[in-house]
Amino acid sequence: MIKLFGKEYTLNSLLYVFILVCSIVIIFSNILYFILFKESIFNWNMGLGVLLFISSALNLFSKKKKNSKT
Repeated sequence: MIKLFGKEYTLNSLLYVFILVCSIVIIFSNILYFILFKESIFNWNMGLGVLLFISSALNLFSKKKKNSKT
């Protein structure tokens, strides 16, 4: 447990938030590269960003649902 701004968080939830932010940065930079240089938007970087976004979002929201049931 890590105490941050008066609330306690688990290390896993903080890492999932960090990965979510990083995936948004990856997706945004890939879209910006597509706009500026007219290259294909479908590449490994975009795939990685989308995969990280989906994975971290599912882990963040599934953890909250499990805690609310108990």
